[in-house]
Amino acid sequence: MVYDLPKAGQYLWTVWIWAVTLLLCPKLFEIVPENFEVLAHCFATSMMFIGAMPLVKGEQNKAHNVLGITAGIFSQICVFVIDPDWLSSWMLFVFLVGSIYVQPQGWLGKAMKGKTIFVAEAVCWLSVMGSLIFN
Repeated sequence: MVYDLPKAGQYLWTVWIWAVTLLLCPKLFEIVPENFEVLAHCFATSMMFIGAMPLVKGEQNKAHNVLGITAGIFSQICVFVIDPDWLSSWMLFVFLVGSIYVQPQGWLGKAMKGKTIFVAEAVCWLSVMGSLIFN
Protein backbone atom coordinates (compact mmCIF):
# COMPACT_ATOMS: atom_id res chain seq x y z
CA MET A 1 0.00 0.00 0.00
CA VAL A 2 2.77 2.42 0.87
CA TYR A 3 4.28 1.99 -2.60
CA ASP A 4 1.06 3.25 -4.20
CA LEU A 5 1.15 6.52 -2.26
CA PRO A 6 3.03 9.48 -3.71
CA LYS A 7 6.30 10.21 -1.89
CA ALA A 8 4.81 13.28 -0.21
CA GLY A 9 1.82 11.26 1.06
CA GLN A 10 3.65 8.24 2.45
CA TYR A 11 3.22 9.58 5.99
CA LEU A 12 -0.44 8.49 5.63
CA TRP A 13 0.73 4.88 5.83
CA THR A 14 2.38 5.62 9.18
CA VAL A 15 -0.75 7.39 10.43
CA TRP A 16 -2.86 4.42 9.31
CA ILE A 17 -0.71 1.80 11.08
CA TRP A 18 -0.56 3.87 14.26
CA ALA A 19 -4.30 4.61 14.26
CA VAL A 20 -5.23 0.97 13.76
CA THR A 21 -2.85 -0.15 16.50
CA LEU A 22 -3.91 2.51 19.00
CA LEU A 23 -7.61 1.82 18.41
CA LEU A 24 -7.10 -1.93 18.78
CA CYS A 25 -4.96 -1.87 21.92
CA PRO A 26 -7.53 -0.89 24.57
CA LYS A 27 -9.71 -3.90 23.77
CA LEU A 28 -6.68 -6.17 23.40
CA PHE A 29 -5.28 -5.19 26.81
CA GLU A 30 -8.73 -5.54 28.36
CA ILE A 31 -9.25 -9.09 27.08
CA VAL A 32 -5.75 -10.57 27.36
CA PRO A 33 -5.24 -12.12 30.81
CA GLU A 34 -3.04 -9.97 33.03
CA ASN A 35 -0.17 -12.45 33.15
CA PHE A 36 -0.02 -12.40 29.31
CA GLU A 37 -0.15 -8.62 28.79
CA VAL A 38 3.53 -8.58 27.86
CA LEU A 39 2.52 -10.41 24.65
CA ALA A 40 0.06 -7.66 23.77
CA HIS A 41 2.74 -5.05 24.52
CA CYS A 42 5.21 -6.82 22.22
CA PHE A 43 2.61 -6.89 19.44
CA ALA A 44 1.66 -3.22 19.89
CA THR A 45 5.27 -2.04 20.14
CA SER A 46 6.22 -3.94 17.00
CA MET A 47 3.30 -2.37 15.13
CA MET A 48 4.22 1.14 16.27
CA PHE A 49 7.82 0.67 15.10
CA ILE A 50 6.59 -0.74 11.79
CA GLY A 51 4.58 2.43 11.30
CA ALA A 52 7.63 4.53 12.10
CA MET A 53 9.70 2.92 9.35
CA PRO A 54 7.64 2.49 6.19
CA LEU A 55 9.06 0.62 3.26
CA VAL A 56 10.68 2.54 0.44
CA LYS A 57 10.54 1.01 -3.02
CA GLY A 58 13.92 -0.33 -4.06
CA GLU A 59 15.40 -0.19 -0.56
CA GLN A 60 15.84 -3.12 1.81
CA ASN A 61 14.62 -2.61 5.38
CA LYS A 62 15.49 -5.65 7.50
CA ALA A 63 14.27 -4.04 10.73
CA HIS A 64 10.83 -3.50 9.17
CA ASN A 65 10.68 -7.11 8.03
CA VAL A 66 11.80 -8.51 11.40
CA LEU A 67 9.31 -6.32 13.26
CA GLY A 68 6.55 -7.36 10.86
CA ILE A 69 7.22 -11.03 11.52
CA THR A 70 7.44 -10.31 15.25
CA ALA A 71 4.10 -8.47 15.21
CA GLY A 72 2.49 -11.35 13.31
CA ILE A 73 3.79 -13.96 15.72
CA PHE A 74 2.80 -12.01 18.84
CA SER A 75 -0.64 -11.25 17.40
CA GLN A 76 -1.25 -14.96 16.92
CA ILE A 77 0.02 -15.81 20.40
CA CYS A 78 -2.50 -13.26 21.72
CA VAL A 79 -5.21 -14.95 19.64
CA PHE A 80 -4.17 -18.31 21.13
CA VAL A 81 -4.49 -16.88 24.65
CA ILE A 82 -7.82 -15.15 23.95
CA ASP A 83 -9.66 -17.67 21.75
CA PRO A 84 -7.60 -20.40 20.05
CA ASP A 85 -10.51 -21.34 17.78
CA TRP A 86 -9.71 -18.28 15.68
CA LEU A 87 -6.39 -19.82 14.68
CA SER A 88 -8.43 -22.00 12.34
CA SER A 89 -8.69 -18.92 10.10
CA TRP A 90 -5.22 -19.95 8.88
CA MET A 91 -6.99 -22.56 6.79
CA LEU A 92 -7.95 -19.63 4.56
CA PHE A 93 -4.23 -18.92 4.11
CA VAL A 94 -3.57 -22.57 3.25
CA PHE A 95 -6.40 -22.51 0.69
CA LEU A 96 -5.43 -19.22 -0.95
CA VAL A 97 -1.68 -19.75 -1.04
CA GLY A 98 -2.12 -23.43 -1.88
CA SER A 99 -3.91 -22.37 -5.05
CA ILE A 100 -0.58 -21.05 -6.34
CA TYR A 101 0.81 -24.58 -6.29
CA VAL A 102 -2.30 -26.63 -7.06
CA GLN A 103 -3.49 -24.61 -10.04
CA PRO A 104 -0.84 -22.01 -10.88
CA GLN A 105 -2.55 -21.17 -14.18
CA GLY A 106 -6.04 -20.96 -12.65
CA TRP A 107 -7.60 -17.59 -11.89
CA LEU A 108 -7.03 -17.90 -8.13
CA GLY A 109 -3.47 -19.17 -8.52
CA LYS A 110 -2.65 -16.22 -10.78
CA ALA A 111 -4.37 -13.76 -8.42
CA MET A 112 -2.46 -15.04 -5.36
CA LYS A 113 0.98 -15.16 -6.96
CA GLY A 114 3.28 -12.75 -5.14
CA LYS A 115 0.72 -11.94 -2.45
CA THR A 116 1.56 -14.46 0.27
CA ILE A 117 2.79 -11.82 2.74
CA PHE A 118 -0.35 -9.76 2.22
CA VAL A 119 -2.55 -12.84 2.72
CA ALA A 120 -0.64 -13.72 5.92
CA GLU A 121 -1.13 -10.16 7.20
CA ALA A 122 -4.84 -10.32 6.37
CA VAL A 123 -5.27 -13.65 8.16
CA CYS A 124 -3.42 -12.30 11.22
CA TRP A 125 -5.79 -9.34 11.21
CA LEU A 126 -8.86 -11.54 10.73
CA SER A 127 -7.95 -13.81 13.61
CA VAL A 128 -7.09 -10.94 15.96
CA MET A 129 -10.28 -9.05 15.18
CA GLY A 130 -12.39 -12.20 15.37
CA SER A 131 -10.97 -13.15 18.73
CA LEU A 132 -11.56 -9.63 20.09
CA ILE A 133 -15.03 -9.08 18.68
CA PHE A 134 -16.49 -12.46 19.52
CA ASN A 135 -15.01 -12.79 22.99
